[in-house]
Amino acid sequence: MDFFFLMIRRPPRSTLFPYTTLFRSQDLAFHTAGIDDVDFFKGMKGTLTGWKKEYYDNESQRFKFAVERVPMLFEPGTKEKYSGIGYYALAYAVTKSLQGSPYTSIYDLFRRRITEPLGLPTISWSIG
Repeated sequence: MDFFFLMIRRPPRSTLFPYTTLFRSQDLAFHTAGIDDVDFFKGMKGTLTGWKKEYYDNESQRFKFAVERVPMLFEPGTKEKYSGIGYYALAYAVTKSLQGSPYTSIYDLFRRRITEPLGLPTISWSIG
């Protein structure tokens, strides 16, 4: 698995997704994917509306929302804008790429490929 070549296919171009239907994992990691975001402070205050309220209120559906419902603001790779939702999409991409691999989870991948080679004890890190 090569992290920088993971790609996610979005729904076909539409009003919500006027840009490409593919984006790369590096765009998600470096906040250049063009995915909109949700202000969780507004969510806690109950002032979100539309898809942002639905995203905030449905924690178990956030991976699906990140890939299928959250609007694009710009063509991936052309600008930079923080998007916590992009990390949900990235986790989704990594999880999907692990299917059929020798790694059983993201935790297993990080442990075997990163922390064990660095000699970091398991107790010193976690995935949240």
